[in-house]
Amino acid sequence: MDNEGKPQEFKRIPRGADNSDAPLSDSTSSPEDKASAEIADLTRGKPIRDLKQEKEEAEHDRDRKFRDMFEGMAILAFKGIFGALAVMGAVWVWHIVMPPKIAFPWGTWTCRWLSKEDLETIKGLLTGGALVVALGKHIEKRTN
Repeated sequence: MDNEGKPQEFKRIPRGADNSDAPLSDSTSSPEDKASAEIADLTRGKPIRDLKQEKEEAEHDRDRKFRDMFEGMAILAFKGIFGALAVMGAVWVWHIVMPPKIAFPWGTWTCRWLSKEDLETIKGLLTGGALVVALGKHIEKRTN
């Protein structure tokens, strides 16, 4: 109600009357909405050359994002492999350096808990060249 006690009338604003120049394609998700956005871009007088350039830039951005994501996953995998190899190396060195048992006043501590076969498996993994070559090639590719 206004000051005189009369109910206020609200004007109805037609849908889409904001006349914004923002492209519709930013907020759409379905193919039909994207087609509608493309038609709206064309009817606004946007040159086809600009539309092609926008399409190429969007495609380039998608390719770049995919490559960056894949590179991140590869780096994470290499870090995981390196961490696992470091732990295996530490266990292998521990078994080589430490005596079989250490005696303490409160009891004995067994320092070698892996069997000979387990140690040979770890040794084979650590001294195998396949992982080292793969890591080396990746590092070489990134440094050149």
